[in-house]
Amino acid sequence: MSLPVVFAVADAVPVRYRAPVLLATFASMRWGELVGLRRENIDLAACGIRMADRRTVSFPAELVPELRWHLERFSEPGERGLVFVGPKGAPLRRSNFRPIWNSACATAGRPGLHFHDLRHVGGTLAERPGVASDATFPGKREDGAVRDSGPCSARPSATLSKKPQVSRSCEDRVAADATTWHHHLNRHVTL
Repeated sequence: MSLPVVFAVADAVPVRYRAPVLLATFASMRWGELVGLRRENIDLAACGIRMADRRTVSFPAELVPELRWHLERFSEPGERGLVFVGPKGAPLRRSNFRPIWNSACATAGRPGLHFHDLRHVGGTLAERPGVASDATFPGKREDGAVRDSGPCSARPSATLSKKPQVSRSCEDRVAADATTWHHHLNRHVTL
């Protein structure tokens, strides 16, 4: 899967499911992490998400308007509210989402993709040769071991009260195709 395919699938899903598709990609989040995500764990100002296991993952700042728009329209209210719920307000279930996902992949011309494939795109953005050093990718230690997850990971010491040190390599890679990036993100923010 490639970045253009991610955007094609994100464009093909109903608008309430765009944000989880984009976060699965750009924060390398798993399905279970997404469906359990609560409002209190997202810090839009810091572009960070505090996970249940106490790690913090980051996402590119370009996602903030899309996430804010989603939170205002589709998420449960209150700090403990689930971020991603179905049209009737129930938690997302993989079995209910699968037909939506399969239809979007077919519309995008890529039937047979798995939701988990989105994480691999994010990992590929972070791991391309020449960018996966501690200086450019805070999620890697000098020995190459992963310290955090997500293509734009924050340092483990980052808290949601401070802006995490986001990897420029991921944002630079995405921004390299700025036309595609800006065309596909935030299309629905003004609706």
